[in-house]
Amino acid sequence: HQPGSTIKPILDFAPAIEYLNYGTGTLIDDSKINYQNGSSIHNWDYKYKGLITIRQALVESRNIPSLKLFNEVGPEKCFNLACKVGLNPEKDIYEANSIGGFTYGYSVLEMTNAYQALANNGIYIEGKTIRYVEGAKKIKGAVQNVAMSYQTAYMINDMLIDIAEATTPIKGLLIAAKTGQTNFDSNTLKNYNIPKGAVKDSWYIGYTPDKVLGIWTGFSNVSSTNYFDQAEKNICRNIFKELISKYAPYNHNSFYKPDDIIYSIIDNRNGLLATNDTPYKNRRQDIYLKGSEHTS
Repeated sequence: HQPGSTIKPILDFAPAIEYLNYGTGTLIDDSKINYQNGSSIHNWDYKYKGLITIRQALVESRNIPSLKLFNEVGPEKCFNLACKVGLNPEKDIYEANSIGGFTYGYSVLEMTNAYQALANNGIYIEGKTIRYVEGAKKIKGAVQNVAMSYQTAYMINDMLIDIAEATTPIKGLLIAAKTGQTNFDSNTLKNYNIPKGAVKDSWYIGYTPDKVLGIWTGFSNVSSTNYFDQAEKNICRNIFKELISKYAPYNHNSFYKPDDIIYSIIDNRNGLLATNDTPYKNRRQDIYLKGSEHTS
């Protein structure tokens, strides 16, 4: 299925950190643009916020910044990283891929495997199911490779923790997560009398330092009744919360923090270091790779 916004951390934001040395406080312009072919693109709320940090852009799942990062890095480079976590491009690459628009998309297993690389400090380990062991045979280890630097994984984890705290907070459990929904096109809405704002696919992929869980809910076939309203789209979130509470240990484990990560208190209005005159509401702790942090 189309992955919706769950593709953004892998295809847009991780490449910007990996290849452009962006920090979570790097500014991106959330202003109206079109795709290069002239067709329109908009944010989920049909609003534009101007200069915002990439942390805010990811936490609020804004489409315009995601597309801009995809183009700044370069679509081929973005998919180079995605391929390392098992998400190969379809036959042709389109700008709409940046916000989860695909012809066929990915399976729940593929998407969950991809997020597992974030939880595992940038190391992708291909997920396998052991059905049975015949005799005293040694089980071959899973295929694994370095998909991204541990600094990149740490920064993405830190931003996705903000999302989990807002959507599935569980006391004593550190969770990072991303939501994703896909909508119907205007012709489908009209032909099947589906209300505007209805959701076709709804995803919730989240993880602790040692467990990753991907949930998809949705419909394979289009009909006048096969859609989620604004409340029903959160069913996957509720499933995630129930299952992760049962299967993840209640502890205070944290994701591995690299030594060359720098924390800075910035003014989120301009991306520079906060001063004594910066209002408290505009102060934000963000993360940079050592050497790329703001000094002014």
